[in-house]
This record gives sequence, structure tokens and C-alpha cells, in this order.
Amino acid sequence: MEFKDRVFQARKAKGMSQEDLAEAMGVSRQAVSKWETGEAMPDVEKLIALCHVLDLDMEYLALGKKKEATEEKPLEEAPAADPKKQKKKPWPYLLIAALCVAVGILIGVLIPSGQVYDPQQAVNHHALLESVNVSDVVVTPVIGEDAFEIAVLPSTLPEGMEITLFWEDLHCHSQPQSISCTFDGTYYRCQLPRDNKFQYRIIAVASLGGFQKQFPLVFVDGDHHFLSYTCLWD
Repeated sequence: MEFKDRVFQARKAKGMSQEDLAEAMGVSRQAVSKWETGEAMPDVEKLIALCHVLDLDMEYLALGKKKEATEEKPLEEAPAADPKKQKKKPWPYLLIAALCVAVGILIGVLIPSGQVYDPQQAVNHHALLESVNVSDVVVTPVIGEDAFEIAVLPSTLPEGMEITLFWEDLHCHSQPQSISCTFDGTYYRCQLPRDNKFQYRIIAVASLGGFQKQFPLVFVDGDHHFLSYTCLWD
């Protein structure tokens, strides 16, 4: 499924018209129409806004990647019961069965992935992430390779925070791509390709405890022999 189809299906699933989506995004209806026909692609900022409006995961909307679901083994079919031997279950057994179902649902809601949901911890994660800003960005060529490294220094370093970069090549109008950064104890680092001629506009997305915060990061312009960059963060 292509990007245009994912946008169309998500909009229909939300019960929105092209006019509704355009109004929510602050763009024209023609812009939405071009996204759904494949004539144009939204920039990274509008792509992130689309995720919020359509309640979609960024990697699914931009790249079509879905989170892997746990494969369940199908249950073997039980032999058909003899209607003549069926008896009504006494109400105590029905009550116990209903309680078991209710407990199972409660466990599924309050204990995702084996962990107890803590509302205060969620509030703390959100507050920590909101306090994060960018202190420094360093862009350097990788010697001997057609690549360059981006090193991002956040203002604070909450434990467990992850940073992903979303980048698009304005020179060839390519589809936005994502790459995860590795943390070396101080900086979050990753490498991007250094092609013949490129103009990358890069946005960083920090994630912590299910919350996300985006930063306009850097504009990088160059080729095999030349490299310059302009910071976009405040």
C-alpha cells in the first residue's frame, strides 16, 4: 500500500472529508487531494501533524511499517456437542465465568506488557519530555565514506528517552525517511548518506513513555566534496 492509499484509508476511517482534513491541517483541500492522488508529498512537519490528526504511527504513515503483532496459535476445534446432552449451567458458574472475563480485561488494560500502569509515572514522563530541548547539533563528514554524522545534544537526558530523525531530500523531493539515533552517554548520533547533491531538512522526534516531542533540527546542504548546515532549533 502506497502513502496516498494510507492517507485516504485513514481519513475515511476517521469519517472526515478532504475539506475536514484540510481544515484540521491548516492547508487547502487541493493539497490533501494531491497527497491522496500521489501528485505531492507533505513535508516532515505536515507529516507529523497528519499523524496526530489521523491517530497514526509515524513509521506506518511515512514508511508503511506496522508494529509486529504477536502470532497466536489457532485453537483446535472442539467436537460438536450433542444437543440432547446439553444442560443449562447453574448461575454460580456463569457468575464465576463473567468475573474471570472482567479480571482478564482489567489486567489487559492496567498491565500492558507485564507492567502495572502508573498514572503518576505517565505524568512524570510527559513533564520530563516537555523539559527537553536541543542544546547543540554537530554535523561532520565521515572520512572514507559517502556519509556524514549528526550528533544531537539534548538539554536534559531523561532515562529511557529515544530520538529518531525524520529527513527529506528537498533537492529530489524524496519521501521522508526515518533513522534511529544511538546514545553514547552524552550525544545521540546517527549517519545519513552524502549523495551527489542533496538538501536535507531534518526533524528530531524524542520519545519517552509513550509521549513524543518534535524539534526542527537542521538543514544540511552538500555533495561529495562540500558540506554545510544551518541549525533550525531555537
